[in-house]
Amino acid sequence: DAVAKEKELWQQIAKQNMDAFGAALADDQIYVTDDGVHDKASTIKSVTGFVPSDVTFSDWKFISAAKDVAVTTYKTVVKGTMNGQPLTGGPSYSSSVWVNRGGKWLAVFHQDSQVVQPPPAPAAKAAPKPSASPSASKAAASTPAATSADAEANEKAVWAALNAKKFDVFESFLSPDSIEVEAMGVYDRAASVKEAQKFDFSKSTLSDWKTVKVSNDASIVTYIAHFPGQKPDTEYHSTLWVNRDGKWL
Repeated sequence: DAVAKEKELWQQIAKQNMDAFGAALADDQIYVTDDGVHDKASTIKSVTGFVPSDVTFSDWKFISAAKDVAVTTYKTVVKGTMNGQPLTGGPSYSSSVWVNRGGKWLAVFHQDSQVVQPPPAPAAKAAPKPSASPSASKAAASTPAATSADAEANEKAVWAALNAKKFDVFESFLSPDSIEVEAMGVYDRAASVKEAQKFDFSKSTLSDWKTVKVSNDASIVTYIAHFPGQKPDTEYHSTLWVNRDGKWL
């Protein structure tokens, strides 16, 4: 029960039972937040002294991503203290990846983003023309980068499609049940493609790549995306890639 396990982690934090909390995390666990990418030790340190007195959960979603790999996303509103001082801040969108290792489900990834209001919608524009024929998109999606276990190479192929405004190719990388967690909301596959078309990725650069092999059929890649002239101009990104019938999505 992924929801129960997620809530249990919050309970251990509230009790400040760091031994039990740490035991529920995989040794290669990572935590992605707006200030960076944290390993297991840093994750435990970040919640030491954090005592949530009231947590409201909503908008739960669940994906059986691959064999022995599960994803949960949800929204929280938290009241509590940090080192005895009242917490301030609004609701957050969160996501976690759980993996079954040796018969025990462990949290291998967590991410949260404080909710922000989306900017005003730009003036309506004509719908973009397809960037490639269906056959061309199919060919692009079957390149080695799209079917490789190398999550970093796959992610770079996604950004190449976005930079070229080949949104049909971008869509071909996404699993039918894909979800995207952002500060402005949680998007399904169609919404991710729609949102991507609102941005200019041509000046973006990527750095600080890290990959965690969750299982033989799943890997998480994290990196920093830089957007010159944009606010914020630096974002921490993470993606879970899974092998579905021989194709990495």
